[in-house]
Amino acid sequence: MSENKRIDYIALFRGSWIILMLMEHINFGAHFDHLIHAFHMPMFFFVSGFFF
Repeated sequence: MSENKRIDYIALFRGSWIILMLMEHINFGAHFDHLIHAFHMPMFFFVSGFFF
């Protein structure tokens, strides 16, 4: 059998960010949009740097 090399906390992080970005793109709310725009791009840079 092959080992599962998946990092569970990273998969959970990515899944939650995908849900948050979907909520942002369907205009979930003005206050929510301001919150997401404050830190969504830096977090994607952090995750991509983690895997680099």
